[in-house]
Amino acid sequence: MLISQFCHAKEPENWKLVKHDRKKGIEIYLRVLSDGNIEFKGITYIKTSLNSIVALFEDTDSLHKWLYKTKKVTILKRLNDKENYVYSIHNMPFLFSNRDSIVHTTVAQDPESYTVTIRGKATPDYLPEKKGFVRVRQVESFWRFEPQENGNVRIVFQGYGDPGGKILTKLYRSAFVSRFFKSFLWKFPFRTIKEMKSIVKEKKYQAEKFSYITEPRTASDQH
Repeated sequence: MLISQFCHAKEPENWKLVKHDRKKGIEIYLRVLSDGNIEFKGITYIKTSLNSIVALFEDTDSLHKWLYKTKKVTILKRLNDKENYVYSIHNMPFLFSNRDSIVHTTVAQDPESYTVTIRGKATPDYLPEKKGFVRVRQVESFWRFEPQENGNVRIVFQGYGDPGGKILTKLYRSAFVSRFFKSFLWKFPFRTIKEMKSIVKEKKYQAEKFSYITEPRTASDQH
């Protein structure tokens, strides 16, 4: 359903905790937005560098290994090191056509807190629709990586997406199916974060460095 972007600052903070795996250190929250969409928020902590996390996202060929229900990811156009147009194919349950999406993604780092944010927004008309796929026309989400003093990185994955298709969209917005979606929607951020925490530890990501990502200074760096 997605890859990154936008925080609804004007929405009330009416989050409900729906999944808390203490062993894996993952919390998943859901809330219903004023337009009927269901937004999720996943939170976890990883002891790693900011560069390693960005490297994981830069490895487009491997994104399908940890982004839940994502079959393939391709960069359509790289505008610069921090801005891309990304095409993705998403698996759907039996009886529904697979979805595809085109998302405009950006990477930014706050110079004071060192927090890195990857945002994305659906740009469904960037390319004509493809036969055999239903184009996802609404995706808004973001990843935020907040370095902590103890060397951990607090990770927040938040967003929502309308699965598209006239029949499914109508069902999705019905009260009954809305409750049904909430009953399993936590699986998307949970399984994505779970796999991410494992894969980011691979040596090829740990060794990467990017000119546009600055690591926070530790106490040892200052001596």
